[in-house]
Amino acid sequence: MRTQRLIAYALVVGLTCLSAGSGMAQHPNGIPLTPLKGHYQFSLNSTCILAASPPTFTALPDLQPSPGAYSEVDQLYETGSIAFDGLGHAISTHKGLSIASVAPAFNTPPYVVTYDQICRFTYVMKSISSFTLQNGSCSGTNTTGPTAFGVPGSTAKITGLTYEGQIGASGSVLNYGATMPSQSSLEVSNGFNATQLCGTLVTAVRT
Repeated sequence: MRTQRLIAYALVVGLTCLSAGSGMAQHPNGIPLTPLKGHYQFSLNSTCILAASPPTFTALPDLQPSPGAYSEVDQLYETGSIAFDGLGHAISTHKGLSIASVAPAFNTPPYVVTYDQICRFTYVMKSISSFTLQNGSCSGTNTTGPTAFGVPGSTAKITGLTYEGQIGASGSVLNYGATMPSQSSLEVSNGFNATQLCGTLVTAVRT
């Protein structure tokens, strides 16, 4: 009888552990998080309009840098890797190049910045083939850029990133990005603070 009770106890514990493990691997909407699990190589193309001093935009539907704000348009290109842990967290490591065109009113020539960066996200599955990367934050080091503004060696932080994505039929290709005007914040250790609106497209291939 005691042996039967021990077996029954072991079965209950085992089922409880399986249930807990299953709960960790799916979003509360019941869609598993595991289809994304793995490592991917990606390339990113993004165009951002940036506002600083003050770092604000006018309200929808206008969405222009606030009157008097410093503004520029940045073309961003990044290559690197992103890993999804199957539990709702993702981390990317990449190198990037930014080509900036400053608004004519500020009489400043275009400039280039290169950087190394790490970004962290949480993610949820919207369906078995679509997902949202959210709560994105990035930190990195600018390796080249205008020396007059102390860019080389400065550190930068970006917060507020959100991307919508799709999983290809084979599960080996991801496409994600941002087309809606969501704002993110940029803080640079040289004292430059800005808000940016970006259109982004990322293609990632499972490795």
